[in-house]
Amino acid sequence: MPAVASLFLFIAAAHAAAGQELRVAFIDCGKGDAIFIKTPSGKNVLLDAGPPNNARAVTSYLRRAKVLQLDAAILSHPHPDHAGGFEAVFEDFPVALAYESGREDHYPEYEQFKSGVNRKGIHHKLLKAGGKVYIDPHLDVQVLWPPSAEYDENTNNDSIVLRVVYGRTAILFTGDIEKKAEAGLVRQNGGRLESQVLKSPHHGYATSSTAILLKSVKPRLVVISTGEGRRPEKAVLKRYVRAGIRVLRTDEDGTVTLASDGIEWRVK
Repeated sequence: MPAVASLFLFIAAAHAAAGQELRVAFIDCGKGDAIFIKTPSGKNVLLDAGPPNNARAVTSYLRRAKVLQLDAAILSHPHPDHAGGFEAVFEDFPVALAYESGREDHYPEYEQFKSGVNRKGIHHKLLKAGGKVYIDPHLDVQVLWPPSAEYDENTNNDSIVLRVVYGRTAILFTGDIEKKAEAGLVRQNGGRLESQVLKSPHHGYATSSTAILLKSVKPRLVVISTGEGRRPEKAVLKRYVRAGIRVLRTDEDGTVTLASDGIEWRVK
């Protein structure tokens, strides 16, 4: 087994682009999620766009990052604090591809996301467990959730979950999945969830971040996207601390930027 493990690490490392980084920025957008990903080959990806009242935080960040166009815009689920900024993003930036789960909820912000995709003629795809997002040959972007079966009664549990692997490093994006979806995710993927970085599910609320998920992911760092009036719960923070996980949060640390060279993660 050790020989096999060593071979795997060697092969994985070979896929990293020499001298190039994977960058992930958890944008400080208040009470919501907006995550900008710059791939090693220079592709631009936006995973969620925050709440509508803070759309400017997202568009301003993209301009400061000198983004001219988005190669992919991904909506993890239809809730306003994830979909709300996309209307402004679509107006300010050309977008090549838009991805979503296909969950149809009648929030105005989600309707604006769909109408923006149609109005701008953006190519549109649905993501389901077992799929891939082919955005950069140096990355393995695995779609782990939601399953292709019928949707859950809880919209959060149909959030898109992505595991992005670059060389020896991995980051798990979890949307707002709660306990039921976390159990299903672990049941279907087991040890394949292991990632050094975890996006805290559901903004650090006690609905999520179960012990079974943390045991399967084994993160060394967790990032909480949250804002005033939506603080992570103490029980969850204690759970992270007891597991020896470093915690960064946008309400206290501002925009959190991470970089991977395919060997290790660094906080920028």
